Amino acid sequence: MKSEQELLQKEIELKNKKLSARALYHSGRNQLINNLLLTIENIPELSKVPALNTQIKHLKNYLRSDNEWETFVFHFEEINPGFLGRLRKLHPELTSNDMRYIAYIYMNLTTKEISNLLNITIYASKKRKERIISKIKLPNDITLYSYLSNI
Repeated sequence: MKSEQELLQKEIELKNKKLSARALYHSGRNQLINNLLLTIENIPELSKVPALNTQIKHLKNYLRSDNEWETFVFHFEEINPGFLGRLRKLHPELTSNDMRYIAYIYMNLTTKEISNLLNITIYASKKRKERIISKIKLPNDITLYSYLSNI
């Protein structure tokens, strides 16, 4: 019985690693697009090309879209059934951005990895984590990851 549980736990960990790898891949791609946009925007001659400006707007809209997040949630819920629902029930005050951040913490991603995924600075990522900890009134002796692991 115990070895079966351990096997299931290892399977979940493997699936979470695959999911985080996929999310990090998308994050890297998005970071590449952002860097390209910044480079293009810093070349004054290119800002005068209307077709290029239109494409830049399309790329920025793509980066802001939540389509990837919806796909992520679908796969996350397959691997961790009911987690986000239980979390929402325990803490209805959490925003969708909080839930997104928490899902990445639950997958045991680093602050740097999360900041890349969310396209924010490491400092902003740390601040977001602090606000979430404060919002859910987590005691100082419990880490956010260990708390989430027991939901």
